[in-house]
Amino acid sequence: MRIRSLAAVVMLSALLLPTFAWADPPAAGGSGSLWTVMVYMSADNNLEGAGIHDLNEMETVGSTEEVNILVQFDRAPGYDTTNGDWTGTKRFYVTRDNDMSTISSRELADLGEQNMGDSRTFVNFTTWAVAQYPAQHYLVVFWDHGGGWYGVCWDDTDQDYLDLDDISAGLSGLSSRLGRPVDLVGFDACLMAGIEVLYQIRGLCDVACTSGTTEPNEGWPYDWILPSLAMKPSMTPRELATEITDDYVNSYTDARPDPDDTPLATMSAWDMHRVPRLFELWNQVSMRLAMKALTYNAYIRQVRSVTEGYDPGHVVFLDITNYPLYDVYDFCDHFLKPAGGPFFGYVLDPGLTQDLKDLQLVFMESRVAERHGPRYPDGAGLTVYFPSGDNSVAAGTPKTQYDSRYDDIDFSREIYWDDFLKAYFSLQNVQNTPPFVTLDSPAGDEPLRGDLGTVLLSGTSFDTAAVMAVEVRLDNGTWRKAEGTVNWQYRWNIGGLRGTHTVDVRATDGTYYSPMVSRTFEVTPSTAEQTRQAFAWAAMATVVLVAALAAGLAVARRRGITLRGLLGRLRPGKAGQ
Repeated sequence: MRIRSLAAVVMLSALLLPTFAWADPPAAGGSGSLWTVMVYMSADNNLEGAGIHDLNEMETVGSTEEVNILVQFDRAPGYDTTNGDWTGTKRFYVTRDNDMSTISSRELADLGEQNMGDSRTFVNFTTWAVAQYPAQHYLVVFWDHGGGWYGVCWDDTDQDYLDLDDISAGLSGLSSRLGRPVDLVGFDACLMAGIEVLYQIRGLCDVACTSGTTEPNEGWPYDWILPSLAMKPSMTPRELATEITDDYVNSYTDARPDPDDTPLATMSAWDMHRVPRLFELWNQVSMRLAMKALTYNAYIRQVRSVTEGYDPGHVVFLDITNYPLYDVYDFCDHFLKPAGGPFFGYVLDPGLTQDLKDLQLVFMESRVAERHGPRYPDGAGLTVYFPSGDNSVAAGTPKTQYDSRYDDIDFSREIYWDDFLKAYFSLQNVQNTPPFVTLDSPAGDEPLRGDLGTVLLSGTSFDTAAVMAVEVRLDNGTWRKAEGTVNWQYRWNIGGLRGTHTVDVRATDGTYYSPMVSRTFEVTPSTAEQTRQAFAWAAMATVVLVAALAAGLAVARRRGITLRGLLGRLRPGKAGQ
């Protein structure tokens, strides 16, 4: 009788109350918006007019219910006097209009002068944006001049810029607010497709989109990119990065004005979960080259002279504007090609040959998209700082000297490339062989359940002399000593962790560190936690159902409908009557 009575009440409630559609648990972001685009527009310099133009490009589509477009725009005195000629910093929610000269977007805040070269300004803008305009995915764009490993976003009024430490600090602040890496980070700026830049933002974003060479003042074609996103807001970060890459190069090679064509356009996109292995292999290549810097010196000079260079004034092997940035893949490719002339029959160390081949394979696996104009036929989308020092192919030609500030970036502190460069310049083989380390367990593609509590990380290390210590770093935190050396292990407490986490391992012989090994792990909820979540949703559903039943009974009483009467109506009649 209880079951029949309950069924009757449920049916009565369904008749008397509005239809209620059960929803799945809310997705990440907790909003109906699929994307929030945040443009950090540092135009407090001679690009002020370009900023006005780009914001007007964004207004050709404007924000939609599924795509929020937000801009923090810092202007400069003296370059562009249109649109009120304000010189401070404002925030805009971009809205649609057809006027390419007047900004009509909704002004959300007038912040006065802000130092766009301060990472705290970046964190303030982006964390505000995700709080006010949550979405499933986030695109962050660093907009301004770029200088490769030097940094981005120059602010003339405050005489400051974001160096690589500032960039990672800013993205770290945003990632902490999100509780996960940023979906897509883009640099609408010159020369930012450096391996040093990707290394700096590792673990802080899922995909990165960068240009290897200089960008024209018009920068990204927002009137191409954003309409495509608005038409297909379900794009994944990889799909949007591919769209940006294609649209950027196509817009400068389509034989149409605005923007005018240029043969210099390059753009590439990178899967930031795959690049750690690329860094490991580049480290190993750097180590092997440093050990043979004198032995291979003439051959290295020759390879460098024919590798694709991205200096704005690059002519043959000369870098006129002192940005000696060379293509990583092309460098490896020329090393592996049969050499001619005085290097005919040149035989490389087998270990170096294998590392170069492995690096090229991982390079292609890590690259999401890449396009280049006719000026860079051998470009593959990723550069590395490679000054000539005094090792120029031709005597008496201009040389690019090593900038000691390169020592201060994470890439140089933890990767051997700078050690190789110094050995190459000084014509000396590195005598001490760095150690080598592995991370064997668990596998990087193996999900870890949160209820495991502690996971045992383990591997091996080797050195021609002796390994003094193996160190482990979690999520770019502090390096901590592992147990053992030749066979090492480290106990990692994952009890309170969820989502994607990065583990770095290195060994030291007391003088040098090994090539760093990095792995990404996904920590999933435990079975018990999933059960608790299921019970929580069931409890919530029960509360809503009981409330609906109570409301249904109350309405029925007011209408004079009794439960007995309703049950009588529900009794099946005889067939044919």
